[in-house]
Formats: sequence, C-alpha cells, structure tokens
Amino acid sequence: LPLPCSACGTDAATMCRPGDAATSKPRWYQAAGGAVSEAEEACSDSSTKTTAPAPLLARRPRRRDTTTTQHSKQWWTVVLVLTLTNCSNFWHRNLIYALASASPRQCVAACEGAVFVPLCRTCAIDDAACATCQRCRAAHHGTAYSLRDAACVTDREYGVLASVAFTVTFAAAGVLAGGVADGFSSPFARTTLHAAAALAWSLASFVQVVAPRFDALVAARLVLGVAQGFNAPCAYRVLVDRVEPADRATANGVYSAGTYAGSALASLSLFVAIFVGWRLATAAATAVGLLAAGLLVAYLDGDPPGGFAESERRRPVLSKTQQKVSSPSLRQLQQMTSSSSSSSSKPQSSSSPRWTSQHRRPAELTRGRRRQ
Repeated sequence: LPLPCSACGTDAATMCRPGDAATSKPRWYQAAGGAVSEAEEACSDSSTKTTAPAPLLARRPRRRDTTTTQHSKQWWTVVLVLTLTNCSNFWHRNLIYALASASPRQCVAACEGAVFVPLCRTCAIDDAACATCQRCRAAHHGTAYSLRDAACVTDREYGVLASVAFTVTFAAAGVLAGGVADGFSSPFARTTLHAAAALAWSLASFVQVVAPRFDALVAARLVLGVAQGFNAPCAYRVLVDRVEPADRATANGVYSAGTYAGSALASLSLFVAIFVGWRLATAAATAVGLLAAGLLVAYLDGDPPGGFAESERRRPVLSKTQQKVSSPSLRQLQQMTSSSSSSSSKPQSSSSPRWTSQHRRPAELTRGRRRQ
C-alpha cells in the first residue's frame, strides 16, 4: 500500500500512533506484512510537507463498455420511438372520456350545468335545462360531435365503458404480458409483439367510428385493455436490450413523459371534437397509433445495436465487485481480515501486535470492507 510522506501527519491521526515519524508506516500496515521501500525512506527529508494524503480507495471514474460506446447516440432514437408509442397508449386509453363530454360549440353555453341525456332518450318532465340542451344538440347535429349521442350511451352504460370494460382486461393482461415478453428470446419477436399490440389498440379505437353502438364499444374497450397491457412490459424489455446501464435512468425519464403527453392529447381531443367532430378526433389518434407501430418495426427490428448480449445482461452483479477484489488494496484488506480473525481465536503471543484503539484502520478501508 503506497503512502505519501505525510501519511502520519495531523490529517491521518487515526492511521498512526502519536509521535510516529512522517515516513513510518501505520501499525496496521506493518502488522499486515508491509515493508518500507527505499524510495519511501527517501521521503524523510521532506517531512515538512503538509499535503493531505490521498485516499487509499479513491473512487474510480465511471467507465463505459468499449463495445457499446460507439452506439451511445443511437439510444435516443429507441427512446423517442418508445415514448411516441407510450403517448399513443394513453391517448387511446383516455380518449373516450373526452369524446363523451363533447357537444356542438353552439350548445356549450346552453348545456352548461345541464344533465346529459342522449338524443335517443327523453329528459325528465321537470328538467328544463336538460330539455333545452337536448333541443340545441338536435338542431346542430349533435350525433356528429358527441359519441354518447351517436351511440345512444346512457350514464349507466358510460360507467361500464369507462371502468369495467377496460380495467378488468387491462389488469389481467398486464399480469400475463410480462411473462409472455420474457418468454421470447429473440429481440425481433419482442418488437413484433409490441408493434402488434400498438396496431391492435389503434384499430380497437377506430371501431367506434365504424360501428357506434354500445355492444361494439364494449368489445372495442375489451380489446383495448388486452392490447395496452403489453405496452409497458415490452417497452421496459426493449430499454434493457437497447440502452446501456449508464443511460437507463435518463431513458426511463423520457419514456415516462409519454404518459402525460398522451393524457394531455386526450384532453385536447375534447376541443377538437367540439369543432370538427368526434370521428376526426378518433381518426387522428388512430393515425398516431399506426405510425408508432410502423416505427417500432422500422427502427427496432433486428438485433440490438448496443451489443448487450444475453450473457452480458444476465451476468451476476457481483462480477464487478470480484474485479475490484483483485486490486492490491483489497487483497491486503482480505489478508488483514483473515489474520485478525485468526489472531482473535488464538491466544496472542508477545511478538504479534494487538489491535487496540490506537491501531484503528482508516475509514477508507472500513468503507471498502463494507462495500465488499
């Protein structure tokens, strides 16, 4: 363990006994079998130096794998494609909430605070506000602006569409999707599964444009829940395959931004439906979903460009620790630990040094031992 000439100065009081020479080694070092070299003895003339000793276990700079450094710029393309897919996911999921609340822009003031009753039903006799809103929507083609007017969806049926029809299948699919995604050993198969899920939820949302009926909407929401359950497991597996560990936190942060972007677009769809109708708003969301599915196949097809093989990703976490153990400082620490344990079990001889409060090991080695 090389130490500077000022190793026994005031800054290393816990390493040496009071009164030790500037070039002498600490007692724990001599007990471990260390020897003072001629170059270190030549430092006796420079005992007036007050430079603080360098830490024995200095933190090493982060090193990146040389096989993946050349692809460090390509992970941004992967993350952006996955973020667009996640944005489409939440846009389609929350789209029905906005389309069910839309009405013609000429009737926004008349329907403010009124109970919504679809045009196929009759308002209560004593509810004048509901009747006024209903007449306004009928005069301005309310079926083109409100999904509930077009599909004749009551409040009870809307509750089924917004909750049970989606959440049950989404929760069940989310449990099974992780195992299915892990079961594919080929990155191409996982990418194809993710693209197929994006295609499925896009077409499921477009069903309401073709067949605006309650039974068709329920079937579409069921398919939507199953397809969107595969989004997160497939995306996280792709991030592991394509992004190196040093950049995964940033990649996950960018990917999570798609959640809020999709929810925001779903809210903006309400204003789009008020002006151009709910069918065009649904078509816009479907187009983005189809675009995301195409980009998944185009940019994530084939083997991962980052070079993260299965053997490297499944390598034990302790392998880097084992590499650090091969350094001379930690080897000395292991020898000292084994010698101290053997000396504690056997009676101390008069020639062997004893561990006392004056022979404390430095805090750097203590932290190194805990890290090991």
